[in-house]
Order: sequence, then C-alpha cells, then structure tokens
Amino acid sequence: MSIIIPTYNQASFLHEALQSVCKQSFSNWEAIVINNFSDDDTIRIVQSFDDPRISLVNFKNNGVIGASRNFGVNLASGKYLAFLDSDDLWHPEKLDKCVSWLNASSNVLVCHGLTWFGKREGDHFYGPASRANFDTLLYKGNCIATSATVIEKKIFERVGGFTEDPNVATVEDYHLWMKIAKNGMKIGFIKQILGSYRWHSENSGTVIRQSKAERYTVELFFPIWKNRSLTDRVKIRFRHGLIDYGVARSYQVNNNYSKSWAYLFKSWVSNPFFMKTYLSFLVNIYLLIIKSND
Repeated sequence: MSIIIPTYNQASFLHEALQSVCKQSFSNWEAIVINNFSDDDTIRIVQSFDDPRISLVNFKNNGVIGASRNFGVNLASGKYLAFLDSDDLWHPEKLDKCVSWLNASSNVLVCHGLTWFGKREGDHFYGPASRANFDTLLYKGNCIATSATVIEKKIFERVGGFTEDPNVATVEDYHLWMKIAKNGMKIGFIKQILGSYRWHSENSGTVIRQSKAERYTVELFFPIWKNRSLTDRVKIRFRHGLIDYGVARSYQVNNNYSKSWAYLFKSWVSNPFFMKTYLSFLVNIYLLIIKSND
C-alpha cells in the first residue's frame, strides 16, 4: 500500500495526518509526502517520526495538486494507492477495511465515509454505487472524496492518473473518477466512517475557482457544441444550475448570504426544476425578514 500525501505549509495538520497513518492496524504501507517547497516546519515534522516507511520529496507543483499526486504515484511501489490530504485524518482501521474490501470485490476503487469537523460538522457518507456511474457523475456531480479512497495502482495508471490541466485544478479528483467510470470500471462504497475531513478557512476559500474548474471539466465530457443534441444542451444547462447552486450554498454556510443571491438566481434560470434552489431562496428571504425586524 502506497499513501500519497501532498502538502504545502500545513505542518501542524501534517503531524496529525501522519500520526493517523502510523496508527493504522494495516502495517504494510509506505507514506510519500510530496512537499510543495513549504516554508514552515514541514520537513522537521516528517523527520520527527523517524519511521523508514515515511519519506519526503520536494516537488514544485505550480498550483496543480494533481501534479504532486502523480509525482508521488511514480515513486510508489504498492499494489494499491491511498490519497490523504495533509489536513485530513484516518481512523486506525481505514486501510485494513479498504484492502480487505477490494480484495473481496470486483471494484477497482473504494470510498468510505468521513466525519467533517470545524465549520461544517457531521458524518458524510459518499456514493452510493448507483451515483458512481458515468452519467450520474456527469449530470449530478461528484460523490467521492479523495482522502476516503483506495484504488489499484494499475487502474490509476491505465486511465492516465490525475489531469495536470491547470483549468481543472481543485476538481482533478472529480475528473479522475469520471475517467474511471467512463471506462466502465466499478466503484464501491463502504458504509462506515473511516476518516475525518477538516473544514477550515484554507479549503473554504476556493468556491469560485472550484466552480469554474467544475464547469470546464463537465464541458470536457460532453460532446463538442456542434455535436450536442437538444437533450445534451438541456442536461448541461441543468448541470450548470447545480454548480451555481453549490456556490450559493457555500456562501450560505459561510454566512455570506448577500453573495448567495446572485448564484441562486443563476441556478434558478439554468435549472428551474431543482427544488433545493427554492428552499435556499426561502432561507435568504427568512433571514432578510429577521434582520429587518432587528
């Protein structure tokens, strides 16, 4: 098992992430930390573990985290690959459960649930498997988390790994799952919380960039414009509405209701049949009334 951990200036988080790796009940692993030339204590933190299974390499990714992950995979010797962001954590049984599950199934990738903590808190279960085929990933969006996945290395390499197209940066994981699903490979889900995702200011500040990358990625998998049927054009319009809804909800979660209005309106224009948009409108209206009465 090879664990790929890209990092940049997250030394305090990285220490906890590596601790969670060292506590794994599955001990046959190597952890490769891909350091984007951090200027904090990252190197010292890695060295403090004094574990031959943990290595660190410096690599300049120019803002494309997929490049860091690909670089780590090229150094990996394991049959399976697991991806762990340096601000996330795993439960001790994570690798054991995932490897056992993959060995006993016909799936090429498995994803488990994560507990989100910080600004957003709660258990998040990804999937289900019916949501992880090509059409539903394309039309409804991502349902897989990078730090929750384990995949066969040969499959990762067969589909070309993570794209390093800077236009896809922040959603390169979604792009990878799409390639896997497009090739007809099966993706499975363990209905168990086996890790934790840390919600903090750094990962909550990329919502606009991520929405642009998601639009770009969706366009890559639809037929080129001149070959799109009327059905294709309606579906992609609805898909753009879902992306705008996601931006609006992110603003709402961060209590930035004024900015959410424009994206709720765009979502409604693109996809007037998506009921959650109306509920979000009601939330904004309710808060507007409450504020006006204060």
